[in-house]
Amino acid sequence: PLIYPDQLQRDQQVTINKVLDQTRQNIKKSVNEAKKDISIYAEQTTNLQERSIDATRDIAKNYIDSQNEIINSFNQTVWDPYVGNIVNKTTGFPEVFPYPERKYILIPLVTYSIIL
Repeated sequence: PLIYPDQLQRDQQVTINKVLDQTRQNIKKSVNEAKKDISIYAEQTTNLQERSIDATRDIAKNYIDSQNEIINSFNQTVWDPYVGNIVNKTTGFPEVFPYPERKYILIPLVTYSIIL
């Protein structure tokens, strides 16, 4: 079979076009996969950040709760008995250590009549 130069050039052009088209498709596929990987990476990063924030919140909450328990425990075991002891020892000297004045507020009682 004889191959004409024009036919050879056309065949080469078709082959080159096919290779270039395949290269474009491969690039497109690679870009899409890279975008997908970035999306997965971003999601994993976001999840990690959210877990870190939640852990920080839990640590802070637990710390504050434990400090509150320590303070309450101190008040019950040390401070309240100490203050009670001071009050008991100073009741004989009301001019030096007066009791705080207790004020009472009288709330008037209002009665309503309903006429039927």
